[in-house]
Amino acid sequence: MLVTKAGDGIRFYLNIRMAKKPLIRLSGALNDTVKRLERAGIPNPRGNAERLMGYVLKMKRADLYLNFNRTLKAKEIRKLNKGVSQRLAHRPLQYILGETEFFSLPFKVGEGVLIPRPDTEILVEKVVEYAQGLHCAQGDGNLSILDIGSGCGNITISLAKNLDRVQVLAVDIYRTALRFARKNSRLNGTVAKVHFKRWNIFNERDISRLPGLFDLIVSNPPYVTEGEYKTLSPEIRDYEPKGALVAGGDGLLFFKRIADLSPSLLKSEGWLFLEIGIGQAPRVREMMKDRFGGIRVYQDYTGHDRVIVGRLR
Repeated sequence: MLVTKAGDGIRFYLNIRMAKKPLIRLSGALNDTVKRLERAGIPNPRGNAERLMGYVLKMKRADLYLNFNRTLKAKEIRKLNKGVSQRLAHRPLQYILGETEFFSLPFKVGEGVLIPRPDTEILVEKVVEYAQGLHCAQGDGNLSILDIGSGCGNITISLAKNLDRVQVLAVDIYRTALRFARKNSRLNGTVAKVHFKRWNIFNERDISRLPGLFDLIVSNPPYVTEGEYKTLSPEIRDYEPKGALVAGGDGLLFFKRIADLSPSLLKSEGWLFLEIGIGQAPRVREMMKDRFGGIRVYQDYTGHDRVIVGRLR
């Protein structure tokens, strides 16, 4: 009989084939996983352990604690051991689980696609707020929105779910990101309201193929500097796509391009919404001021400038 010993790493997972019914209980495995992650310096070790255990057992967090005495099966132990090993190597939890949540919606994610962050929810909130005002002013008809740099589709799909009369064109240069975006659109039931295209904002030929003008343009572009990139956590630096994060030496490359390009893509008095990095608001405002009026900056949940909005003059 395999003897389990909590607090002894995943050592009790060894020689698992020697036991027909290894007596490893959920409570012991969960507490041990917390300790291993904690010793390795993984942030929020209990939250990570609960998510991994829930993933393995297909349970919600509350159900884990209602089934604390449940005995784990051999295949469940192996799956947990694999997930813990990956997390100890700093692979993002969202990649291990294959999914994340954004704006209370589920999104599939994996290598090659940027993981959505809670800060970006502020961007979606502001677009929804302004778009609802435009609906009231314009009456019937769909609003047209262009999402530059769609990633896994989290912004596009969240807008489509929260706005009744809207059509969103989302563009990205990465095939992997677009594959995830289309999958997520089907998952969230927004196929009729969104369209994804492979498109490069620095390619004039791609720009010429855009269908018509838009009421709103929204973008969470790359804005991390090369210097900042070196200081990011291993979860980000070693796994997430660098091209979706870094924008030239000063992080402002995409802001300048979008500010220059937007007047030719927006309808009269159309709106531009950009997510920005900490400390970038003054320089991005300077890029926008000649073409856009009513410029406003909004803070994220931690009080940092995160979204800048302007209306085409």
